[in-house]
Amino acid sequence: MSSVRFQKSGCTQSSTMPNVTPLSQRMHPERLRCVEAALAGFPCGIFRGKTIVVTGSRGYLGRYLVEAFLLLNEKHGLDISIFALDSNALKLREDLSDWLDLPKLCMYKHHLEHTIGMLGTTRVDYVFHLAGIASPFWYKQLPLETIVVAVEGTKHMLELAKQHGARFLFTSSSEVYQTASITPTPESYVGAVPSDTDRSCYDVSKLMAETLCYVYVTKYNAHATVVRIFNSFGPGMAQSDRRILTRIAEAVKHNKQVMVYGNNPNALPRRTYTPVANTLRGVLYAAAHG
Repeated sequence: MSSVRFQKSGCTQSSTMPNVTPLSQRMHPERLRCVEAALAGFPCGIFRGKTIVVTGSRGYLGRYLVEAFLLLNEKHGLDISIFALDSNALKLREDLSDWLDLPKLCMYKHHLEHTIGMLGTTRVDYVFHLAGIASPFWYKQLPLETIVVAVEGTKHMLELAKQHGARFLFTSSSEVYQTASITPTPESYVGAVPSDTDRSCYDVSKLMAETLCYVYVTKYNAHATVVRIFNSFGPGMAQSDRRILTRIAEAVKHNKQVMVYGNNPNALPRRTYTPVANTLRGVLYAAAHG
């Protein structure tokens, strides 16, 4: 068994912190509106008093998820304890000042190829495994790291959930369908994912992680839910992500043209794009009811 490798960046388990600026006053207004839209009318009381682990907490969707729970504490007093794990493998967000000293939040820098040991005897109720390298630009440069976080990381987090009897949610990807011959793509579509391309490290490892969830459900009676994310977008996307929507936004910002590869527009792949508020609401619903 691998040894634990983690670094605590901040931990404030008190429910109230006097003279601390609330998260709602730290967030960009557009990000705040997205989270509020996702939570509007949602039966959030199901998370009251729960302890939640989020991997990939400083990634695009992970950050929204953590902030959703923090805002539920701030606005509704739900007393949710959040353990936010991230390796920051891409060095995209080193600055943690926007989360420092927030009540009920513990931040850890942790590499998921190692087991989880920092929680001690704390009972865990939900595990959200969002960690991963989703940008083709980056996973083609970091194929082994991409495989490890999807396969070994998923196994370690499933073990954590099994030990605590926690509900586990894994964010997979529309990439498991590869370039689907049917769009919109139904869940019944199996797809055909090759194992020998520069994209396979991501696509195939996501499928393997889904299979791990299936094994833990059928062999250990664990509670695991898989959601396949389809190109979520919204405020806060990193320019260094290099995917199409960030490239379009950057081109618009600087009044530049967008390079489209291929001469036949009808032959270009079709994609489904999901506003981040919808994605966040779907993830919360799947975790609570999946």
